[in-house]
Amino acid sequence: VFSNGPSRYVRAVCRHLGILPLLRDCFGVDRLSLHPKPDPRAYRRVLAAMGHRPEQCVLVEDSLANLLTARRLGMRTVWLAPAGAVGKPAYVDVRLRRKTRLLSLREMRSRPELASMRVLQAGNRLSITPVDPAEWNYIVDKLL
Repeated sequence: VFSNGPSRYVRAVCRHLGILPLLRDCFGVDRLSLHPKPDPRAYRRVLAAMGHRPEQCVLVEDSLANLLTARRLGMRTVWLAPAGAVGKPAYVDVRLRRKTRLLSLREMRSRPELASMRVLQAGNRLSITPVDPAEWNYIVDKLL
């Protein structure tokens, strides 16, 4: 999780939602040298800490400004669009309505096309996880 909130708060929210054990790490603004999104320095700090290159990552976000920075750095982007939003900016790869039902990990693990994804391996924790082009295309074409 990569948030402009303080790390302590981010962890508390994730714990409350029951997803904290699934996460590899939580990055609040206090861990980003107080450089909040959409400052590129924040993204670079998270990428370095996670050991990933931008082109290996997807940012799922409700803020278009934050997605624009991600795209400029080379990430793929998924916009959680608010009700009533019209269109899709060119720097957004996938637009989801907030009411879109996302598949559970169990459902995703059951799909043979995604079986090799590191994030879906049993016992792995969620993180900014590399996605190869075939996996990305399957997710976009079949699951969204």
